Amino acid sequence: MVPVMQATGQVFNQMGFYAVHNKTKIPFLTSDNPVIWFNPSVKEADLRPYVIRPDGPVVLLFPVSPSLIIYGHSSWRDRFEAEGLGIEDLSDVGMVEMINRQVCRFGYQAIFAQKSGQERLIQEHAELSPTIRFDRIGADEGETVVFEMIFGKRERKPKWIK
Repeated sequence: MVPVMQATGQVFNQMGFYAVHNKTKIPFLTSDNPVIWFNPSVKEADLRPYVIRPDGPVVLLFPVSPSLIIYGHSSWRDRFEAEGLGIEDLSDVGMVEMINRQVCRFGYQAIFAQKSGQERLIQEHAELSPTIRFDRIGADEGETVVFEMIFGKRERKPKWIK
């Protein structure tokens, strides 16, 4: 678990952060996996969860409430380092929709909404969530296991047996 926390810290160190207040009539969604990050330079269809380039851009989304999100971006790192947490208002409906779409894509089993009206978006992304794909290369002593994060079907974890 320690290496995972260290790697997460390295991702967070690449960004600057803003508290963004949603001023639209569309509330932010959240999920059972609310802290997400990704490479914003990749087309949405090619996006892989939690996969970034070491020198590339990264975006972090953390919906705190229907009207507040912590938004991180690598291009804001220097300003954040000098000035601390920024505060902004968001009135761009398209941006709120993009955020909610990513929240739905990154959710595991539950998406939380303040009110009805976003069921189609939630259902559209209900089948897939961040998972790890393992591939075995080679055989016997020369076998290597390679893994990558993808949007795939989540398998139910087996029940523990006593």
